[in-house]
Amino acid sequence: MRRVELTYAGGAYDRMVPLLGGAVSPAGVELNFMPMPVEEVFWRQARYAEFDVAELSLAAYVAMRSAGDDRFTAIPVFPSKSFRHRSVYVRTDSRIEHPSQLRGTKIGIPEWVQTAGVWMRGIFGEFYGLDHREASWIISGLAPGGRVDKVELNLPEELDLSWAPADATLPGMLAGGTVSAVLSARPPRALIEAGQARQLFADAAEQEREFFRGTGVVPIMHVVVVRRELVERHRWLAGSLLRAFAESAARSTELLLDDTVQSASLLWTTEYARAERATFGAVFEPGYPANRAALEMFVGYARQQHIADASLAVAELFEDSTLTTEVV
Repeated sequence: MRRVELTYAGGAYDRMVPLLGGAVSPAGVELNFMPMPVEEVFWRQARYAEFDVAELSLAAYVAMRSAGDDRFTAIPVFPSKSFRHRSVYVRTDSRIEHPSQLRGTKIGIPEWVQTAGVWMRGIFGEFYGLDHREASWIISGLAPGGRVDKVELNLPEELDLSWAPADATLPGMLAGGTVSAVLSARPPRALIEAGQARQLFADAAEQEREFFRGTGVVPIMHVVVVRRELVERHRWLAGSLLRAFAESAARSTELLLDDTVQSASLLWTTEYARAERATFGAVFEPGYPANRAALEMFVGYARQQHIADASLAVAELFEDSTLTTEVV
C-alpha cells in the first residue's frame, strides 16, 4: 500500500523527537518533519497554508475558524502548554505590583491574537479584577517593530487597540515609558539582563500553581492543524496522526521518568519530572476529553476578546473522528 506523503512543520520538542527521528510513524503516512521556529510556522501556515500538517497558535486557529476560514481542521494534539503569569513585564523601577494597577495604562503586546495574551487578559479579568477594556493596548514586535496580526479581525471600535510606529519595539517602549507593561510569550530578554525590566508577578510560579489548584487547567498554547481537503480525502488520516503524536509523547515521557540515564542535560531530570507529574498529571496527553476544560476556558476568553464567534462550539474545532477513542 502506498503511503500518503505529508509535511509537518513545528517545534522539535522532546515529545516530538520520536516523530522527528522516525522512531514513530503515523500508520499509512510518510512524514516529512520540518523543525522550525514557531513564529515562522504560524505565519507561513496562517497566511499561506504551506504545510499539510502544522503546529499553529490556538488563538490564530480559533480566530480563523470564527471568521469562516475552513482550510484546516484540527486534531486534539497540543504541542505547547505553558502558564503565562510569568509573561507580564514591567520596568524594574515601576511601582506596579498587581494587575489591577494596570487599569488606565498602556500595555504593549506582539499581537491581539497571541495565545499567551488571550489567556492572560482573560485571567486578569476573572482572577485579578482587570477587565481588558480598562487598559489601552499597543501592538509592536520585540525586534524589530512593525509586527501585525496573522489573521484579519473585526474588532469593536470601543476596544482601545493601536499599532506602534514601525520603528518602535516593545522593549524600547517599555524602557522609554510609552507603555507601563509588556505582555509577551517571548520575554524582553535584553532589558531583563540589563536590570531594566522584571516580571510583574514576583511570585509567578506560586501564582501559576494557585491558578492550577483553582481550575485544574494548564493553559494550551498551540494545536496541530491538518489541511481539511486531506482529511476529507483520507478519512483515516486524522486518527492515524493522533495516535502517532500520542505515542511520540508517551515515549518521551518514559525517557524523562527513567532514571537509568538522564534523557535531558540536567542531573535531576527524573526527580523533577516525577514531582511535576504528581502535581499536574500527564500535561501533554493528547485527546479531547483530557483537554476539554482548558479548551472551554480559552474559547470563553476568546469570545470576550472578540476573537471567537459566540456561536463557535469547542468540539467544532476538531475533526469528529478524534473526539472519542475506542474502549477495550
